[in-house]
Amino acid sequence: MTAIRAFFDANELIRLALAYHGDMAPTVLTSDRLEASGDPIAVLVLIASSGELLNDQTLIIHTSLRTLQLARAKLAEVYRWEPRVIDEFTRLVVGVVKSSGGSVHKTAVSPLVYGTLDDTEDRHRLAEALDCGVEAFVTEDQGVIDAWRADTSLRPIAVSARDIVDRLRRRR
Repeated sequence: MTAIRAFFDANELIRLALAYHGDMAPTVLTSDRLEASGDPIAVLVLIASSGELLNDQTLIIHTSLRTLQLARAKLAEVYRWEPRVIDEFTRLVVGVVKSSGGSVHKTAVSPLVYGTLDDTEDRHRLAEALDCGVEAFVTEDQGVIDAWRADTSLRPIAVSARDIVDRLRRRR
């Protein structure tokens, strides 16, 4: 069995929140016992929380307190979500992280030097992801993805949620 250890960017958590309140880009992932459909990030969360093996692979999700804070702030300020709903969503994310075998990173770390990436906030999240021992930083942030594509030796790798779904579909 192979474990895919992934850290979701704050904007991916926001996509997850929005997917739970309205399907945005449906996808389907099927195993022997489970079929998950919806936005790719929501599918990943369903798979991780189920503990289901897909092609002898499992998904372990990690996050950090700072990433949760960033997502919570954007849900409040930009999307105008009520604090009660944001709290409910936060409990959902923490529950999924823990049930998948992942962790919530609590300590701030120095920003990671990540190729040409100069966004300090992104570099902090990448450092937290690396501290969690993940192989994949799940993001739609083009700056992060471009930095990784320019130097694929960088760790963690920067991928989209759909890239992780595609990897789970493949036989190992």
